[in-house]
Amino acid sequence: RVHHSTTQFRIPRTLRRELRLISQALSDQTITKECPIGHLIARTPIAHGFSDSSLRAAGGYCAALGFWWYLEWEEAIRLRTLLHLKNNNSGLFIDINCLEYSGILFTFIGICYCLRETGALEQDPYPVALCSGDNSVSESWSKKASKHSPIGRALGRLQCATMLNNPVGLRTDHVSSEENVVADKISRIHKESDLPAEFPNIVKAHPALTGCRRFVPSSAVVSWVTEALLRQDCKDPLELSKLLLTDPGKIIS
Repeated sequence: RVHHSTTQFRIPRTLRRELRLISQALSDQTITKECPIGHLIARTPIAHGFSDSSLRAAGGYCAALGFWWYLEWEEAIRLRTLLHLKNNNSGLFIDINCLEYSGILFTFIGICYCLRETGALEQDPYPVALCSGDNSVSESWSKKASKHSPIGRALGRLQCATMLNNPVGLRTDHVSSEENVVADKISRIHKESDLPAEFPNIVKAHPALTGCRRFVPSSAVVSWVTEALLRQDCKDPLELSKLLLTDPGKIIS
Protein backbone atom coordinates (compact mmCIF):
# COMPACT_ATOMS: atom_id res chain seq x y z
CA ARG A 1 0.00 0.00 0.00
CA VAL A 2 2.85 2.39 0.83
CA HIS A 3 4.32 1.93 -2.66
CA HIS A 4 0.92 1.85 -4.41
CA SER A 5 1.39 -1.76 -5.48
CA THR A 6 -1.57 -3.36 -7.23
CA THR A 7 -0.18 -6.89 -6.93
CA GLN A 8 -2.26 -9.20 -4.77
CA PHE A 9 -0.76 -11.99 -2.70
CA ARG A 10 -2.46 -15.05 -1.32
CA ILE A 11 -2.31 -15.63 2.44
CA PRO A 12 -1.62 -19.38 2.84
CA ARG A 13 -3.08 -21.51 5.58
CA THR A 14 0.08 -21.45 7.72
CA LEU A 15 0.36 -17.66 7.63
CA ARG A 16 -3.34 -17.29 8.37
CA ARG A 17 -2.90 -19.49 11.43
CA GLU A 18 0.06 -17.47 12.69
CA LEU A 19 -1.76 -14.17 12.15
CA ARG A 20 -4.67 -15.55 14.17
CA LEU A 21 -2.27 -16.57 16.94
CA ILE A 22 -0.71 -13.08 17.03
CA SER A 23 -4.16 -11.49 17.21
CA GLN A 24 -5.15 -13.76 20.09
CA ALA A 25 -1.96 -12.96 21.98
CA LEU A 26 -2.39 -9.22 21.51
CA SER A 27 -5.97 -9.34 22.76
CA ASP A 28 -5.15 -11.54 25.78
CA GLN A 29 -4.81 -9.18 28.76
CA THR A 30 -2.91 -11.81 30.79
CA ILE A 31 0.04 -11.72 28.37
CA THR A 32 2.52 -8.92 28.90
CA LYS A 33 3.28 -6.83 25.81
CA GLU A 34 6.68 -5.71 27.08
CA CYS A 35 10.11 -7.34 27.00
CA PRO A 36 12.64 -6.80 29.82
CA ILE A 37 15.79 -5.03 28.65
CA GLY A 38 17.73 -7.82 30.38
CA HIS A 39 16.47 -10.20 27.68
CA LEU A 40 17.57 -7.92 24.84
CA ILE A 41 21.13 -7.00 25.72
CA ALA A 42 24.25 -9.17 25.81
CA ARG A 43 24.88 -10.39 29.36
CA THR A 44 26.29 -13.30 31.33
CA PRO A 45 23.82 -16.22 31.48
CA ILE A 46 22.60 -17.27 34.93
CA ALA A 47 22.79 -20.94 33.88
CA HIS A 48 24.26 -22.98 31.04
CA GLY A 49 22.46 -26.12 29.89
CA PHE A 50 23.42 -28.73 27.29
CA SER A 51 21.25 -31.06 25.23
CA ASP A 52 21.54 -33.71 22.56
CA SER A 53 19.30 -36.16 20.75
CA SER A 54 19.73 -39.48 19.02
CA LEU A 55 17.13 -41.28 16.92
CA ARG A 56 16.05 -43.29 19.96
CA ALA A 57 16.20 -40.86 22.87
CA ALA A 58 17.21 -37.36 24.00
CA GLY A 59 18.87 -35.96 27.09
CA GLY A 60 20.57 -33.00 28.64
CA TYR A 61 21.78 -31.41 31.86
CA CYS A 62 22.66 -28.22 33.67
CA ALA A 63 25.36 -28.77 36.27
CA ALA A 64 24.99 -25.26 37.76
CA LEU A 65 21.37 -25.97 38.68
CA GLY A 66 22.00 -29.61 39.55
CA PHE A 67 19.69 -31.42 37.15
CA TRP A 68 19.71 -33.76 34.17
CA TRP A 69 16.88 -35.11 32.01
CA TYR A 70 16.25 -38.06 29.73
CA LEU A 71 13.41 -38.99 27.40
CA GLU A 72 13.04 -42.12 25.31
CA TRP A 73 11.29 -41.29 22.03
CA GLU A 74 8.10 -43.26 21.68
CA GLU A 75 7.87 -45.96 19.02
CA ALA A 76 5.67 -43.86 16.70
CA ILE A 77 8.46 -41.26 16.52
CA ARG A 78 11.29 -43.75 16.02
CA LEU A 79 9.39 -45.40 13.15
CA ARG A 80 9.51 -42.10 11.25
CA THR A 81 13.27 -41.49 11.62
CA LEU A 82 16.29 -42.77 9.70
CA LEU A 83 16.01 -45.96 11.71
CA HIS A 84 13.16 -46.99 9.42
CA LEU A 85 12.79 -44.36 6.65
CA LYS A 86 15.50 -43.32 4.21
CA ASN A 87 13.80 -40.25 2.77
CA ASN A 88 10.70 -38.08 3.04
CA ASN A 89 8.84 -39.50 0.05
CA SER A 90 5.97 -40.44 2.36
CA GLY A 91 5.85 -36.95 3.93
CA LEU A 92 6.13 -38.55 7.39
CA PHE A 93 9.89 -38.31 7.94
CA ILE A 94 11.16 -36.80 11.21
CA ASP A 95 14.75 -35.66 10.80
CA ILE A 96 17.34 -35.31 13.55
CA ASN A 97 17.15 -31.50 13.45
CA CYS A 98 13.61 -31.65 14.83
CA LEU A 99 14.63 -34.02 17.62
CA GLU A 100 17.60 -31.82 18.52
CA TYR A 101 15.35 -28.74 18.62
CA SER A 102 13.01 -30.59 20.99
CA GLY A 103 16.01 -31.25 23.25
CA ILE A 104 16.79 -27.53 23.46
CA LEU A 105 13.20 -26.85 24.54
CA PHE A 106 13.25 -29.53 27.24
CA THR A 107 16.51 -28.17 28.65
CA PHE A 108 15.17 -24.62 28.70
CA ILE A 109 11.97 -25.74 30.45
CA GLY A 110 14.07 -27.56 33.06
CA ILE A 111 16.21 -24.47 33.67
CA CYS A 112 13.14 -22.26 34.08
CA TYR A 113 11.62 -24.70 36.56
CA CYS A 114 14.78 -24.91 38.67
CA LEU A 115 15.29 -21.14 38.73
CA ARG A 116 11.76 -20.66 40.07
CA GLU A 117 12.06 -23.45 42.62
CA THR A 118 15.44 -22.30 43.99
CA GLY A 119 14.34 -18.68 44.42
CA ALA A 120 17.03 -17.42 42.04
CA LEU A 121 14.53 -15.03 40.44
CA GLU A 122 14.43 -13.05 43.66
CA GLN A 123 18.05 -12.01 43.10
CA ASP A 124 17.71 -11.46 39.35
CA PRO A 125 14.07 -11.11 38.22
CA TYR A 126 14.90 -11.27 34.50
CA PRO A 127 17.89 -13.60 33.98
CA VAL A 128 19.04 -15.19 30.74
CA ALA A 129 19.69 -18.91 30.30
CA LEU A 130 22.08 -20.33 27.71
CA CYS A 131 21.26 -23.65 26.02
CA SER A 132 23.96 -25.29 23.92
CA GLY A 133 23.93 -28.17 21.47
CA ASP A 134 25.95 -29.58 18.61
CA ASN A 135 23.30 -29.30 15.90
CA SER A 136 23.59 -26.00 14.04
CA VAL A 137 20.18 -26.22 12.32
CA SER A 138 18.22 -26.54 15.55
CA GLU A 139 20.16 -23.65 17.07
CA SER A 140 19.38 -21.52 14.02
CA TRP A 141 15.67 -22.40 14.34
CA SER A 142 15.69 -21.30 17.97
CA LYS A 143 16.99 -17.87 16.91
CA LYS A 144 15.32 -17.20 13.55
CA ALA A 145 12.59 -19.88 13.29
CA SER A 146 12.27 -22.60 10.66
CA LYS A 147 11.23 -21.46 7.21
CA HIS A 148 10.68 -24.79 5.46
CA SER A 149 10.17 -27.60 7.99
CA PRO A 150 6.53 -27.98 9.15
CA ILE A 151 7.72 -29.76 12.28
CA GLY A 152 10.30 -27.05 12.93
CA ARG A 153 7.59 -24.42 12.62
CA ALA A 154 5.34 -26.30 15.05
CA LEU A 155 8.21 -26.57 17.54
CA GLY A 156 8.85 -22.85 17.02
CA ARG A 157 5.33 -22.16 18.27
CA LEU A 158 6.14 -24.29 21.30
CA GLN A 159 9.23 -22.16 21.89
CA CYS A 160 7.06 -19.04 21.72
CA ALA A 161 4.82 -20.63 24.34
CA THR A 162 7.79 -21.18 26.67
CA MET A 163 8.76 -17.50 26.38
CA LEU A 164 5.36 -15.83 26.92
CA ASN A 165 5.21 -14.24 30.40
CA ASN A 166 8.47 -16.03 31.21
CA PRO A 167 10.92 -14.03 33.36
CA VAL A 168 13.78 -16.18 31.99
CA GLY A 169 15.22 -15.24 28.60
CA LEU A 170 16.63 -17.81 26.18
CA ARG A 171 19.98 -17.79 24.39
CA THR A 172 21.38 -20.65 22.31
CA ASP A 173 24.79 -21.35 20.87
CA HIS A 174 26.75 -24.11 19.18
CA VAL A 175 29.34 -26.35 20.82
CA SER A 176 31.45 -29.10 19.34
CA SER A 177 30.60 -32.76 19.83
CA GLU A 178 33.59 -33.04 22.17
CA GLU A 179 32.23 -30.24 24.36
CA ASN A 180 28.79 -31.83 24.33
CA VAL A 181 29.96 -35.33 25.22
CA VAL A 182 27.94 -35.63 28.47
CA ALA A 183 24.58 -34.80 26.87
CA ASP A 184 25.55 -37.01 23.94
CA LYS A 185 26.13 -39.98 26.25
CA ILE A 186 22.79 -39.46 27.99
CA SER A 187 20.94 -39.37 24.67
CA ARG A 188 22.66 -42.59 23.55
CA ILE A 189 20.93 -44.60 26.29
CA HIS A 190 18.46 -46.46 24.10
CA LYS A 191 15.73 -47.29 26.60
CA GLU A 192 14.37 -46.02 29.91
CA SER A 193 14.98 -49.47 31.39
CA ASP A 194 18.71 -49.11 30.63
CA LEU A 195 19.10 -45.97 32.79
CA PRO A 196 19.85 -47.71 36.14
CA ALA A 197 22.75 -49.60 34.59
CA GLU A 198 24.21 -46.98 32.24
CA PHE A 199 23.70 -43.60 33.90
CA PRO A 200 25.96 -44.30 36.95
CA ASN A 201 28.82 -44.99 34.52
CA ILE A 202 28.29 -41.56 32.93
CA VAL A 203 28.37 -39.91 36.36
CA LYS A 204 31.56 -41.78 37.23
CA ALA A 205 33.23 -40.57 34.02
CA HIS A 206 31.92 -37.01 34.43
CA PRO A 207 31.92 -35.90 38.09
CA ALA A 208 30.11 -32.66 37.19
CA LEU A 209 26.91 -34.72 37.30
CA THR A 210 27.54 -35.88 40.86
CA GLY A 211 24.64 -34.80 43.04
CA CYS A 212 22.48 -33.79 40.08
CA ARG A 213 18.86 -34.90 40.22
CA ARG A 214 16.58 -35.85 37.37
CA PHE A 215 14.13 -33.36 35.88
CA VAL A 216 11.05 -35.06 34.46
CA PRO A 217 8.95 -32.94 32.07
CA SER A 218 5.24 -33.18 32.78
CA SER A 219 3.20 -35.61 30.69
CA ALA A 220 1.36 -32.66 29.15
CA VAL A 221 4.62 -31.02 27.99
CA VAL A 222 5.86 -34.31 26.51
CA SER A 223 2.48 -34.73 24.81
CA TRP A 224 2.69 -31.28 23.19
CA VAL A 225 6.20 -31.98 21.85
CA THR A 226 5.10 -35.40 20.59
CA GLU A 227 2.11 -33.80 18.88
CA ALA A 228 4.41 -31.36 17.10
CA LEU A 229 6.72 -34.15 15.93
CA LEU A 230 4.01 -36.54 14.76
CA ARG A 231 1.30 -34.18 13.51
CA GLN A 232 3.45 -31.18 12.54
CA ASP A 233 1.16 -28.95 14.54
CA CYS A 234 0.86 -26.93 17.73
CA LYS A 235 -2.83 -26.24 18.21
CA ASP A 236 -2.89 -23.79 21.11
CA PRO A 237 0.45 -22.24 22.19
CA LEU A 238 -1.38 -19.79 24.48
CA GLU A 239 -2.90 -22.64 26.47
CA LEU A 240 0.49 -24.35 26.61
CA SER A 241 2.08 -21.13 27.87
CA LYS A 242 -0.20 -21.11 30.91
CA LEU A 243 0.50 -24.81 31.50
CA LEU A 244 4.27 -24.26 31.44
CA LEU A 245 3.98 -21.69 34.21
CA THR A 246 1.97 -24.04 36.45
CA ASP A 247 3.08 -27.60 35.57
CA PRO A 248 6.32 -27.78 33.56
CA GLY A 249 7.52 -30.93 35.31
CA LYS A 250 9.26 -31.95 38.52
CA ILE A 251 12.59 -32.91 40.04
CA ILE A 252 12.94 -36.44 41.37
CA SER A 253 15.77 -37.94 43.38
